[in-house]
Amino acid sequence: MTSAHSKQVLEARALIAKKTPYQEADLIVNWLTDRVGQLGTMARGARKSTRRFTSLEPLHTYAICYAESMQGLASLREARLVTVRSALASNLDAMAVAGQGIRWLRTLLPHKQAEPRAFVVLELLLNALDERGHEGRGFIECELAKMGLDLLKVAGYELQLDACVSCGRPRPVDRSAYVSLARGGVVCRACGGGERLLDAGVFEAIAALTSEATAEDGAVRELVLLIDDAVATHAVV
Repeated sequence: MTSAHSKQVLEARALIAKKTPYQEADLIVNWLTDRVGQLGTMARGARKSTRRFTSLEPLHTYAICYAESMQGLASLREARLVTVRSALASNLDAMAVAGQGIRWLRTLLPHKQAEPRAFVVLELLLNALDERGHEGRGFIECELAKMGLDLLKVAGYELQLDACVSCGRPRPVDRSAYVSLARGGVVCRACGGGERLLDAGVFEAIAALTSEATAEDGAVRELVLLIDDAVATHAVV
């Protein structure tokens, strides 16, 4: 999409990562997109008129049009709602979990580098929270854990939890095991172990997540903490 007097206008599906008021009427909007990873834009006049930018609220998916700028921030030309998640936006527990998922993606997703699979993983989490978040905290945390494991995988940091990352020896079933985030998974004692000892229940929770079985709440929370630390280990600088 081009015109004779303007720069090329590009398009992407996007979720709001952060928005910041600027001067009297403008907004700086940071997006997570399917086309270019993280994208910073300037929305001129967005605080005075919603004709071009609708409401610009988080948790919903937008189709955005923007033009690149030599000054850093792209110019946001249009933002149109394509997926509204009203139930999610009214559920405080689900909103908190959605925020954590968005933070994980922001931490791993490079600026101006496309990773459409990671965007899809986040959208699947938001859709599940919108459709079934009323089922309670247990369901919400399980969805976050599944999203985190999938996100690490598509970002290239999948945790190997079935066998030692060093020697390949299978992890003993029904026993605790050491995990090294820097080395990418389980490390047996013979290979030096890892910085974290995970209870067998955490590995059982992972299996339950992939089979739609019931996972124990405490084990899921420990898994979420593990994923959180793994994301921090591989944060984009």
